[in-house]
Amino acid sequence: MNVAVVGTGYVGLATAVLWAACYDVTVLDIVQSKIDAVNACKSPFEDTLISARLAELAQEGRPLRAATNHPGALCGVDMVMVAVPTNFSEAIGAFDASVVEGVLAQVAAECPNAVTVIRSTMQPGVTSALAAAKRLSRVLYCPEFLREGRSLDDCLHPDRLVIGADDPSIAEEYRTTVEDVYASNGVPMPPVVLCSTQEAEAAKLAANTYLALRVAFFNELDSFACHRGLDAGKVIQAVCLDTRVGDHYNNPSFGYGGYCLPKDTKAFLGSFGEDAPSELIEAVVNANASRKRDITEAVLALGVERIGVYRLVAKANSDNLRSSAMIDIVVELVRHGADVTLYEPIVETDSYLGAKVVGSVEELFGQCDIVLANRVTPEIAPYRAKVFSRDLYGRD
Repeated sequence: MNVAVVGTGYVGLATAVLWAACYDVTVLDIVQSKIDAVNACKSPFEDTLISARLAELAQEGRPLRAATNHPGALCGVDMVMVAVPTNFSEAIGAFDASVVEGVLAQVAAECPNAVTVIRSTMQPGVTSALAAAKRLSRVLYCPEFLREGRSLDDCLHPDRLVIGADDPSIAEEYRTTVEDVYASNGVPMPPVVLCSTQEAEAAKLAANTYLALRVAFFNELDSFACHRGLDAGKVIQAVCLDTRVGDHYNNPSFGYGGYCLPKDTKAFLGSFGEDAPSELIEAVVNANASRKRDITEAVLALGVERIGVYRLVAKANSDNLRSSAMIDIVVELVRHGADVTLYEPIVETDSYLGAKVVGSVEELFGQCDIVLANRVTPEIAPYRAKVFSRDLYGRD
């Protein structure tokens, strides 16, 4: 079977590498640097396991191929995996699915009988609507639940697979195919949830919104403790030893960020419309903005002259700045006239967001009175006396 994966982001590339253990896979993109990286057996983003597996596939004589997605690129393909961006549009209060729509139009023109699996995050109801508009009957929605920096590992060992299809026979056919993929990778088949495309779309947004809710809860609990002069770690420990709550996703931060949680919570809120109550979902979105505002005010209240920032990335082991909580805090600090210096290796300019950029941790701590760090890594542990962080456990 010939499989085409459209998109070389962490979802598309992890999916392509997983399926390459079983089938002939070509990953398609329009960005030449990403295509060149994959063909050189390198991940275009930070993911050690993907890079290692790309090299292994090449050594086994069946390298993952990458090519430009041009007209005709899908001709002769049996299955198309769609993993292209669906950015949240503030103007419409929903995802912009135009890139997905473009890929489906290409499928309709070049391989209308192929099974099409959408992995991009979608608003509930959009997959069915787009499939009907393009007159495609073999379309599934199978959301991803992957973490940046660990996307292939999560692809290999997911908690569950959600297979959304409006035709149950197509869902069963796809499940059988996926069983072969996992067997070829030498890992167990994960639990499967079979449902409609709209139920699968809702499950994706609901799962990420719950994770955001949990982050927001412990951040707000941390803020409460700080304002009352309490030990937040002891309060959180007392709460989380309850097995119904659990000791996970409870490490305070400056706010949730990254590519998924900010946009997915807003999109889920927008999906409720006016007929279903959504007070809790709206509170999650608002709580994240409040947390960043509270952190900014706490830093300004310290009255220090030179404020440093260690890393802007949304989370550890990532090279993604998208919707980073730290970026919003830097912008606010600069807006209030603070003298801000930052260290972020993936920023290659002398200034960014109105702050000065330095090239080393030593320079950062040498020039600043305090340094903000969303996560305290071993790299900055020797400078702990100058670090301002709410990281209690040294993990995400």
